[in-house]
Amino acid sequence: MLPVEELYDEHDLENSARKCAPVPCWKKLFCFASDAKVIVKAIYKEDKLIQKQSQKKFNVSKVFITFETQYEQRQVLRELSVTKGDKLRFKGIMLKASRPTEPSDIRWDDLSDSRIAQFAQRLLTAVISVAIIAAAFFFVRYVRGKNMLLAPVVITLLNILSPAIVSVLTSFESHPSETSNTTSRYLKLTMLRWMFTAVLTTLVTPFTDTLQDGESLIFAISIQFCLDLVRLPLLRLLDIMGNLKRHVLGPRAKNQRHMNAYFQGDNFDIGERYTEVTRILFLACFYGTIYPVAFFFTYMILTMMYCLDKYSILRTWKQGPKIGSYISTFSTNFFLLIALAYTFMASNYYINFPFDNACEMGESEAPSNYVGTHCAQIDDMDVERFNISITSDDRTHSFCNQKFNRRSFLPLRYYQSEGDKYVTDSQESFSTFYRWVCVIVLLLVSVTLFFKIAINFVISLFCERCQSSAEVMDNTFSDIPERVGYVPKVNIPGYNFPFLICNIDNIDESLVGWCDPKKSYDHNNMIFDVPTVASAVTINREKKREPKRKPKLKSTHHNHHVKCTTENVEISLENEPLENEPVIHEPKAFINEPQAFSIVKEWAPVRKLNLITI
Repeated sequence: MLPVEELYDEHDLENSARKCAPVPCWKKLFCFASDAKVIVKAIYKEDKLIQKQSQKKFNVSKVFITFETQYEQRQVLRELSVTKGDKLRFKGIMLKASRPTEPSDIRWDDLSDSRIAQFAQRLLTAVISVAIIAAAFFFVRYVRGKNMLLAPVVITLLNILSPAIVSVLTSFESHPSETSNTTSRYLKLTMLRWMFTAVLTTLVTPFTDTLQDGESLIFAISIQFCLDLVRLPLLRLLDIMGNLKRHVLGPRAKNQRHMNAYFQGDNFDIGERYTEVTRILFLACFYGTIYPVAFFFTYMILTMMYCLDKYSILRTWKQGPKIGSYISTFSTNFFLLIALAYTFMASNYYINFPFDNACEMGESEAPSNYVGTHCAQIDDMDVERFNISITSDDRTHSFCNQKFNRRSFLPLRYYQSEGDKYVTDSQESFSTFYRWVCVIVLLLVSVTLFFKIAINFVISLFCERCQSSAEVMDNTFSDIPERVGYVPKVNIPGYNFPFLICNIDNIDESLVGWCDPKKSYDHNNMIFDVPTVASAVTINREKKREPKRKPKLKSTHHNHHVKCTTENVEISLENEPLENEPVIHEPKAFINEPQAFSIVKEWAPVRKLNLITI
């Protein structure tokens, strides 16, 4: 908003606002943009709110402790695993000790939210996701009624827009870690893409159009696979938005921060990649029985996806947070569901073949009054008249509704009346075998998922602090070259580095995990945006710079006590002041900072000596 030659002055916002150009009316109408004066008023209002909140005292929600050795960590967890009496109580609150995730996986601004609020938020976004699927169903059905070829195109566009839709939904959720956030995205994205790609295509296609020539379900599936085969390399290799940012928007950025943001790569989301893989597998297994070519398409798409992902990881994507192997383990549940879907759909397709709602009647030959050539026309359809030739060898059929039976997968014998018999004996025996397999797979999947949920529930209740069976490493935390500590920070879109929300004067700066080569950490520290906290930090820093004055003491009486043991020597020194000697108390050097932000401290590691311990 400021002219190019003007510099932003954060200490004189009103003067900077007067120099800003007026906002066009179309931006106010369509982009909901505000002018500079409104923004300055909003900043002043937020400053008053921050000043008010900084005077309050907040309860601690989480405490993260990093030990020097792995042995010490396991020893503390072993001691805290005993829950007898009030050993784990602090001011009447039961403490819960467990191993945390990696520092980059923590979402520091969501740690204080309650589980009830988190559950309510996720339930609301799940309901909205179901509503989106329902709206997509009616839209795809409407498009297919207009032009059948447009339905696969619309489904492909919905799959492209699904990550953006899910990102908006999950932005309203609170998650304590990036793993939890990625898992929520994974679930919603998988549900949307599975429904868009496979289920909606079946629901909007009439039953009798499954195998017919022309606008059939098979034809729509083949178009869907061809679009996926072309879409993935086209969008990934062209990288339209990436090239636009690097070659058009980046060189024309108004400042260095904006230009650096344009040259950053896209975020790497492991959950989104697993969703893309499971979507292709689900589509192939869903229609593989009536369209075996789907497995060949799947092989080509997955091979191409591997090459494209490898290229993007090494060339275009930026590194994501360290979330561990939880998403990979969690995705195995969806592979079990894919196997269940394959057996279920195979049973349905075999029992409903040939999808024509025509049942053979008892007569072996066509009646004589039907033999000959007839002119026919379909009502309510814009189709020209056509001729039908019937001979005496043709069999007679009558209409029968197969729609009810195609939803049954239980291994029971179908009841078919004499006039509605459409399933042959060989067809029913083969489909019965598939239905038994479907029931067995359903039981196996159900038992597997039940035991997984039960085991995780039991572990969360009783064994959350259980010790690992792996061997204890001898490495110390101080000796790690690229060590990262639990330093609270928040990521704000549009900035190259995170913003700290704690005072790091009492820790080694290498524990932060990142470094701005041009500016100090104070520039990216939000505590200096609060005047009371900033003043306290500044005063304490000045106190530290003052030379320490040691008081001069008179001669004192020293009592030395030496205790010898087999392995160690313990030495205690007791200094007693002489009579009438004044005791000098050192004045308090530091002032307490307002407890509005997180507190981070580092203590020097205590080295254990083999001979003497003082």
